[in-house]
Amino acid sequence: MANEWNNADLGNAAAAFADESAKRLRVAMPGVIVSFDKDAQTATVQPLIKQVMADGTTRLLPVLQDVPVSFPRGGGFVLTFPVAEGDECELTFHDRCIDGWWASGDASEPLDYRIHDLSDATARVGISSLPNVVPAFDGGATALRKLDGSAFVKIDAAGVVRIAGTKLVVDCPIEYAGGITGIGDVVADTVSLKHHKHGGVAAGSTTTQEPVP
Repeated sequence: MANEWNNADLGNAAAAFADESAKRLRVAMPGVIVSFDKDAQTATVQPLIKQVMADGTTRLLPVLQDVPVSFPRGGGFVLTFPVAEGDECELTFHDRCIDGWWASGDASEPLDYRIHDLSDATARVGISSLPNVVPAFDGGATALRKLDGSAFVKIDAAGVVRIAGTKLVVDCPIEYAGGITGIGDVVADTVSLKHHKHGGVAAGSTTTQEPVP
């Protein structure tokens, strides 16, 4: 009987230890950006899932410092966007200490043997809670847009590309493989395509030749 009680006690202790360990294991959780360093591309982040204490009370986890922020990137290209205070994000807590990798960019031994620690978080901006979902979501197109919809670049399933905004600035030569149809006027250095006039010609019923390429 004594051995049975001892086994039961050991089992209860092991179960309690496993339960406590599971409660302290952190893999991923939502957070909110407190500030962003655009040079280091790291953020200060407040985790948004509270810690349940032994007495049943809850408290916010500490604000995390120097959290690397993830942007879509590969093959020599990257998509960047502003990261602002109040942006929601997804925090990932890595299996081992990432300090060596973050400082060097190389494979490295863990500088500390902590596991799924708050210190080893990275952040991916873009996840949203229900109050912050993208308004007027277009389910039929891929879009790069302002949240309020006032400016966008879209390509739909038919291959139609639409651009809207306050101004389009092109800092390179333009080559068109197809024709151009202008609905409004086209102005080149204050000269209107629709309303410009030529001097030194005589009025009459004849027409000019087509432009010579």
